[in-house]
Amino acid sequence: MAWITAMYARLKDEENSYICFKSFMKNSTSKVGLDLHPPFQIDGNFGIVAAIKEMLIYDEEGYIEVFPAKPKEIQSLQFSNVLLKGNLMLSLDYQNGKLKIMIEAMHSTPLEIKAFGKTRMVSINPGKNEFEIEE
Repeated sequence: MAWITAMYARLKDEENSYICFKSFMKNSTSKVGLDLHPPFQIDGNFGIVAAIKEMLIYDEEGYIEVFPAKPKEIQSLQFSNVLLKGNLMLSLDYQNGKLKIMIEAMHSTPLEIKAFGKTRMVSINPGKNEFEIEE
């Protein structure tokens, strides 16, 4: 189910990826959150984490898309220190239609950021870089 969730997320199908995610959590995990597939397989736990990342961030070197398959039910979200390709570290805060992005970098690089159907070219400098995008 983790793999199917990730596939729907890669297709930017927020509805089906969320349905599969909920099914994984309801039917494929124990009370402590471990994968129930017999015998116990850690790849389900690692896979669902990768699927969640795929729902929220798609990245290639020089390009990121924020929320490519974010479920509509999620109206606020915050996470920190997600490692992206190109050795970038992403943190974000999404509240009331406003998205605050912080990217930490060791080196300068151009970056294309896509969110809410908008595309923005930015120059990332060493250290912390902050950007805001509204829905």
